[in-house]
Amino acid sequence: MLVIIFIITVCFIGCVSNAASFRFYWQSKVSSTSNFLMTPISLIDCITCVCFSLNTVILIKSATFTNMTFCQFIVYSRVTLATCSFCIVLLIGIDRFLTMYASSSSPKLSMKEAKIFTVGFIVFSFGFAVPDLYVTGIVEYKVEIATNVILKGHYCTDLDDYKNVRQNHSIVKAATILIISAALVVMYALIARKIGTSVQGKDRTNVASPIRKECQTEVTDSETVNQQNPFIDNTVETYTTDTSNSQKDTYDCSNRRNITRVYKLNRQTLVQRITVQAFLMTLVSIGSVIPLSVIKLASPLKKYEYPLWMSFLYHTYLLRSCANPFIIGFCNRKFRQYCKEILCHFCFKLRLHN
Repeated sequence: MLVIIFIITVCFIGCVSNAASFRFYWQSKVSSTSNFLMTPISLIDCITCVCFSLNTVILIKSATFTNMTFCQFIVYSRVTLATCSFCIVLLIGIDRFLTMYASSSSPKLSMKEAKIFTVGFIVFSFGFAVPDLYVTGIVEYKVEIATNVILKGHYCTDLDDYKNVRQNHSIVKAATILIISAALVVMYALIARKIGTSVQGKDRTNVASPIRKECQTEVTDSETVNQQNPFIDNTVETYTTDTSNSQKDTYDCSNRRNITRVYKLNRQTLVQRITVQAFLMTLVSIGSVIPLSVIKLASPLKKYEYPLWMSFLYHTYLLRSCANPFIIGFCNRKFRQYCKEILCHFCFKLRLHN
């Protein structure tokens, strides 16, 4: 019963928060690859929470479930959506890596390429879940109600007839998760190194910036000229207009340089913030899949034989779909404001009806 409450709570929160995230990025006026990738992953996580909530039907009717079609639909949709979401997290990591290391000569993930890869990963996910559809079915097991009173129960799980197929596919899934996780770890490690290098370079630049060097050069040159020409003060008033125009041009030039520098600094801060958001989403995705993978590979028990603690660990993969909107809200101030506006509008409507 506690597992059912846990699943329903997580799925409800995840469905509502991902719907808000999807609407936020769908209505965003900023056209960028990172914003585009957040749109499908929010939609997929929202659908994932809806489909995962149907898993409670199997848990509620854990001894009397006999609908073969519904059983296969739940398992197939669950694996497909989880695979698709994990692949898009990989695509987000690739986009962050190319963005941080982008230059005039290096490639960068464009909007068109992101759409093509997204469609490709969705098609791959549908094919990747076919073995799970093949090995899933209704299994009979014995339920001991009282002493010498045993009844037959039915549960939606893996069939014993295709045990080798299930084990081989579990190994393939574990290897896929390890490869993607290793690729993401390497990319974010290189990104962290890049950010650390840029921070150190920024500190050195702040010590002696080009603008400051230029000002110091101008002051030195001015003092040198005054020392070499002691009567130059008598000629300053004659050229007052030219000097003021020159100072104005110098101020405008410095102002433009400062604006450009501030723009670049804000741009770097935005890129780093989006990268931190993508890193946290990746960390949650990998961490939530590990307990499920370990249980599937190491435990000889069937799902209906899991103890309470193992059943909780098995369903921790639900947290990945629920956590992403909160990570976005933690890193994106505009999304937080957007959610506050939705809540205020909802509360206002409730007061009107009351």
